[in-house]
Amino acid sequence: RAPSAPCGPKSHTAAELPPGLEQQLAAVPAARLPRPAAGRALRRATPHGRALKSAQDWRFKLELLSRFRFCLVAENSIAPWYVTEKLLHAFAAGCVPLYYGTKDVRAFLPTPSAAVLVLEHRSVESLVGALATIARAAEGSAVLESALGWRRNSSHVSAWWVRLRAMTAAEGMPSRTEQMCALCESVRRTRCDDSQRNGTAAPRRHLRAPRRPVDE
Repeated sequence: RAPSAPCGPKSHTAAELPPGLEQQLAAVPAARLPRPAAGRALRRATPHGRALKSAQDWRFKLELLSRFRFCLVAENSIAPWYVTEKLLHAFAAGCVPLYYGTKDVRAFLPTPSAAVLVLEHRSVESLVGALATIARAAEGSAVLESALGWRRNSSHVSAWWVRLRAMTAAEGMPSRTEQMCALCESVRRTRCDDSQRNGTAAPRRHLRAPRRPVDE
């Protein structure tokens, strides 16, 4: 999220798609939308249904999504400035994101027409119509160029990436290891402070982040 904007409380779960949306999307076969089978394929590709971790996992996901013109990006919650990596995965795969989440996502788009925003349509019929227009557009048409043409402009992509990093304070973001060390140090200090207040000895046990194998 943008560091200067407070993140509001979660309002509702984005998994609750507008009634009738999935049924009407199924009536637009030219859209080549990823069906639930794509999700099952991803789960089968990762042992025990674990989250995608390795470089091979991510390559498989992007290769799978790249077969489709659209990718449904549904955030876990709809809250101000809550935008996750799902959006970038769709862009990396060359899809037009069908985005169901905060309207603040516009600040993160490379161009205003790079994604179809569910909540900007007053009805499911309007949304399906917008998707059908893009889905049935011929390669090289003005409609498709408006949605995907930005990807071929290297200077535009570079400027967009620089803008994203500045918005999210990426340069000053600590690594996962640094975050875990800071968390452990904070817990250690809290335990020592509690021990001093209670007159007991400070715990000697060292706090360590769980060790996990590093993916190749």
